[in-house]
Amino acid sequence: MIVVGAGVAGLACAADLVAAGLRVTVLEASDAPGGRMRSDHRDGFVLDRGFQVFNPYYPQVRKRIRAEGLDLHDFAPGFLLHGPKHRTRIANPLADRQMLKELRNGLPGSLRDLAALSALSARDVCLPTRRLKDAPDESAYTSLRAAGLSAGFIDRALRPFFAGVFLEPDLTTSSRMLHLVWRSMLRGRATLPAQGIGAVPEQLARRLPPGTLRLETPVAAVTDEGVVLVGGEAIAAGAVVVATGPGAATALIGPALAAPEFNQPDSDAPHSNSPTSNHPTLTPPTATPPGTDQATLAAQLDDEQSPPAPPSATSLSTDQATLASPNASPLGNEQSPLAPPSAASLSTGQPGYAPPSASRPALVSPIAASPSTDLPGIAPASAGSASSSQHGSAVPMRSVTTYYHAAPHSPLREPIIIVDQAMRILNTAVLTDVCPAYSADGRALISTSVLGSSGDHAGLSLVEVLGEVYGVAAEGWEFLGSYDIGEALPVMVPPWPLSRSARVGVGRYVCGDYRATGSVQGAMASGARAAREVVADLGS
Repeated sequence: MIVVGAGVAGLACAADLVAAGLRVTVLEASDAPGGRMRSDHRDGFVLDRGFQVFNPYYPQVRKRIRAEGLDLHDFAPGFLLHGPKHRTRIANPLADRQMLKELRNGLPGSLRDLAALSALSARDVCLPTRRLKDAPDESAYTSLRAAGLSAGFIDRALRPFFAGVFLEPDLTTSSRMLHLVWRSMLRGRATLPAQGIGAVPEQLARRLPPGTLRLETPVAAVTDEGVVLVGGEAIAAGAVVVATGPGAATALIGPALAAPEFNQPDSDAPHSNSPTSNHPTLTPPTATPPGTDQATLAAQLDDEQSPPAPPSATSLSTDQATLASPNASPLGNEQSPLAPPSAASLSTGQPGYAPPSASRPALVSPIAASPSTDLPGIAPASAGSASSSQHGSAVPMRSVTTYYHAAPHSPLREPIIIVDQAMRILNTAVLTDVCPAYSADGRALISTSVLGSSGDHAGLSLVEVLGEVYGVAAEGWEFLGSYDIGEALPVMVPPWPLSRSARVGVGRYVCGDYRATGSVQGAMASGARAAREVVADLGS
């Protein structure tokens, strides 16, 4: 049994297969597990490969991750909205009475908007997940307007925020996705692990049996017999799960991945019980004695339970586990020469996968890391737009770029996300205000994400914008590097299937967040779905 790719989808799949008594090998092209969820430790700073927050209350996360082992640090609930004249604080009106005060301070909305937002929040928190998943699917904007929110409040407050969540400014994303994500934000909390977001997949990898994970082992092709590595070694396997991004999966699996029937929702399973839905209820088996029969294993994997409710509904904070990979020039007054990728980096951009050619985007110095785009050679068409890879992926994806700066002191002194009403940037945060361990010498680490690839906003004076947003002189900030992510999130327009099979051929499967929902939860749930189907097929 082979799993190609050691991102969180592949690791979750491998863990369930091992627990089901199967012998598994995970092949990962790069030098560490994680895929897009990686962290670089450079010059005393923890640089996540793109701005990412971790929600420990996701159902799959609660089942698989020991949160106490991550030393989690919380963002403050809500976000700060930077407007043309002042900054206002937006949070869940049900939990933060200060929202009424913000109306007098210039909040771009009315008392009616706060009442509508409160009603929407209460509905999304309290309704059974099944009701949200089975609701008619429309655009997020249409759904927000139907909830009674004014066009002005949506455009000036919610649109800039959700642009950073879904990586698109037009609110065309599926309304079911909108409400499921909003529910997860209100019921959970946004955190940073002390050692970086990469600590999450590292914990998953450590739980696999010794020898299961093979690093720096890029796969060149999936064959009828198994897989072929870049060096020519053939490895036989009765079942292969491709746990890469959609472009690489298309290159490995072939045109079957794009077949219409493969991209339709299940017709015989309600969304609420879907193992690839945003909040699936599949409980991974904790242990399985050798020799357990496959029918019993399949039944065990099908034993779904509703996840426990988190203790409160107080956090309105983004879960943006979406971004990553150095490939851009700094904006503003910094200049940094382009450094060609090292020979080792040529095969490590995509989990488990080696592209047919050695062409890669150049890296931005001073971050000398291998490219961490979820797909090598991605070329986004425009800022935040749907893009396909050079490998002909049938799944359009959205792109984003994250920039890191260091400052002598924090320009904010509060662990909260700032959103730009003008959407020149998606969001910015002083990560060391959230987790001081992100800096070894006490300097402040500022993360800023901008929609699209670096080339889409080459004319933006980022330092000038940051100076305005934080109200300080930012010209002296040190540019540390940037990550350009071509396959950051799937384009989840309605009708977006929340449940799709992992089967793509006899003994061949795919998984990843693009097969479910664009989140850590979706990635893990998709991996669990693939494992369940493998076990079921082996027992048939």
